[in-house]
Amino acid sequence: MRKTQAALRRKGSRGKQQQKEGIRFSQWKSLRYFLIILFCVLIILFCAIAWFQFQKINEGGYKKYDAVLPWGLPPSISETVTPCPIRHNFPQFNATSGGVVFFFHIPKTGGSSIWDQLKSLAKSHPDSYKTIYFDERSYKASASIKSIDEYLENPIPTIQLTQFHGIHPTFSGLYEQMSHWRLIAARKNVPFFVFSVVRDPFITALSTFNFFCFELRQYTKCQANATSDHLMKLVKPDPQTRWLCKTSLTFESNYTIPAKPINVHSEGSYYPVKCPNLQGKIAAQMDWMGRLEKFDETLSLLQNIGIPIVWQKKNPTQRKHILLKQSDLSNTEIQTIRNSLKYDSDLYRFSERCFQGAAPN
Repeated sequence: MRKTQAALRRKGSRGKQQQKEGIRFSQWKSLRYFLIILFCVLIILFCAIAWFQFQKINEGGYKKYDAVLPWGLPPSISETVTPCPIRHNFPQFNATSGGVVFFFHIPKTGGSSIWDQLKSLAKSHPDSYKTIYFDERSYKASASIKSIDEYLENPIPTIQLTQFHGIHPTFSGLYEQMSHWRLIAARKNVPFFVFSVVRDPFITALSTFNFFCFELRQYTKCQANATSDHLMKLVKPDPQTRWLCKTSLTFESNYTIPAKPINVHSEGSYYPVKCPNLQGKIAAQMDWMGRLEKFDETLSLLQNIGIPIVWQKKNPTQRKHILLKQSDLSNTEIQTIRNSLKYDSDLYRFSERCFQGAAPN
């Protein structure tokens, strides 16, 4: 009897244990099914999000990272290296030589300091120098080209110091006219000199943003905030190249932050820049293209050819208006901007390669 009861207890214990194991197996099986279902749901959710983002981009929205580049990256540029100009000598100006100096003042490259010095020369020596500020907003603009034509045909000892700034024909637009003037000057033995100054592309973009959107905000009504996102949405890439060959306007239209990506391939938009052989034209008709980072080279050259200006930095962007500084941007943001400045970077390298050192006496 006792043995029978013990056997029944052992049998009952094994039954309970098997029952517990069955419950645990059932729970694990349920958990496994749950995890499989969860994994499938996550995959479906990921695919849905990816599809939504793809649709959003196609409909004109921004990707999170590409929002800072509404125009996208520029098309690849030619790998052809433009030959440097071969110049045996530079013209020499003096009190009786007369001559023409053309200064293409690219915005935010230190040109205001140069132009102030040229104006100072004309003010202190009115018989030796005359300044001409070519700006189509001025009623004098239409007479400026005519006055240069007349001067070259009938030169006088007064040196004509001409600045192209503001709104005016671009360097590319004046290329044929410049070639014509240079031929007349050579025939008449009149000193003729054309120059410009470029600047580090990233610093130029940052300076342009601060100057037009904050220092001149009361005039431009710029709607930007001092953020890297607005900087990269508003300041179009390659402003120096664009200024030389496409339009003298610093901004394409207005100062409104674009709400969607710009169709960079449509006619009238920033791209395509369409600057055929810009560097070749510069090599042919520009005697000097200096760099603000090495302005002493430009200063020495001008002094050596007989234009005695001195370096006095003029009206830098007021510190209180420099709301966005390079230190406010991450390395990734800085590199993103630099990657969008391919044409200006190529132009800057061209200047470094072909225009360096001071002119000989």
